[in-house]
Amino acid sequence: MSNRTPRSGHEELFERLKALTQDLPAELELHRLLASLDDPANDEMSKDRYTALIAGGALDEGLRIAIERSGTKAPRSFDDRIKSAERSGIVTAGQAIELHKLRLVRNAFAHSLAPIGFGDVVIVDATQGLWDHPVSSWAGYFAPAFVPRHQYAIVCGEFYSLLTRR
Repeated sequence: MSNRTPRSGHEELFERLKALTQDLPAELELHRLLASLDDPANDEMSKDRYTALIAGGALDEGLRIAIERSGTKAPRSFDDRIKSAERSGIVTAGQAIELHKLRLVRNAFAHSLAPIGFGDVVIVDATQGLWDHPVSSWAGYFAPAFVPRHQYAIVCGEFYSLLTRR
């Protein structure tokens, strides 16, 4: 993961991501969501939610592993784990900002009752701004840009790898 200076504007993006958790679906949409619980992968938004929860959960667990490996008891919350990892030098300040962005994307999917997906403008903005992934140095030349769902999963996976192999 990159160690360059954090991009400006991340505070405003954080607030927009937090606002997604406050959205409520229309009554008919809520009934549709509740009626389709037996088939959670029946549409793209369900696949997006599943990806965000699994990749974000893996990242949270990777932080726990890294913190405990350093000899410290890991905090319970994702947010506190990021802060602890930064304080103990496991991640840089810039990486902590990116981890908070990934956490807030995961939280948007985990806590919003409204149907949201990686196509939502705020989510697209958050994933486009994620730092380097394994092929970023050559992706522009040899590969198409990753769609937001894949970008999120790739960066979560890379952070997990970074955290657990130390």
